[in-house]
Amino acid sequence: MSEERPVVFNTDIEYRTKRDELYNKIHQIIYNSNIINKYNYMDDYGITLRQQNDIYYELNIALKEFTQNKCDDWCDKTTFYIMSGVEGFLNALVKINKIEEFNAEELAEMIYNSIVYQLGDDEHSPDLLEEVVKIIDNEDEQEDN
Repeated sequence: MSEERPVVFNTDIEYRTKRDELYNKIHQIIYNSNIINKYNYMDDYGITLRQQNDIYYELNIALKEFTQNKCDDWCDKTTFYIMSGVEGFLNALVKINKIEEFNAEELAEMIYNSIVYQLGDDEHSPDLLEEVVKIIDNEDEQEDN
């Protein structure tokens, strides 16, 4: 993606409010994806194809809503990369025989936290949302310094 960041927020507060709404929606997506109900299959597969498809589809829609449908290609690629990361870490837990040490709620929270970490958790930079988000008041503050 070029330097242009098409998703514009007037203030950091506006951005964080919309981002928090996105993260709440993602949390619901994880819990609605049958992670809890399909838990027994996760010991063998990490994440079932149905769970992965459900999360992928709904996450992609949530990202497109967050970006106001201005970056559909970015949303598609980002969803793919995020889900590859989730599948990878769960598969690693299966391969080292550790996935059974976690209950369904813990696995759901791991998936959620992995997605939030990748999108942007205020603890590391760069993050994925920085690729498309522009916050106007932050630029004004930087110009003043």
